[in-house]
Amino acid sequence: MIVLIACSLTGAGCSPTVYSFGDHVDARYANRTLTARLPDSQRVPAVMAGLDQVLRDRGYTVVESSTTEDIGKVVARAPRYRIYPRLVIEVRQTADACVVSMRNDPFGDQDQVEQMMRALIERLGI
Repeated sequence: MIVLIACSLTGAGCSPTVYSFGDHVDARYANRTLTARLPDSQRVPAVMAGLDQVLRDRGYTVVESSTTEDIGKVVARAPRYRIYPRLVIEVRQTADACVVSMRNDPFGDQDQVEQMMRALIERLGI
């Protein structure tokens, strides 16, 4: 179950939206990008494989994909679109987490990236 929490920051600008995916993953949506820190037990190649399955199950066309042990990137188009909008996902390994960033180019789509992140986390069994 997803809990949507609005958090307010002091200072000027928009406040990011914080999503909780179960007990283990929190994600922040700001500047057209949803960023989640997955547990350090998740590795980039496994996350990329799960992401590929999620995208293809939903009918997305993978336009670009690259993966190493430490970093991965996928660019995909939704069904019925030729160039834009497109979903850009970047995954990188840090010392204490696997960080996943999703954005919809060129204008952003908070609902779309939230649903894709939820599907990815479910696919990974986190």
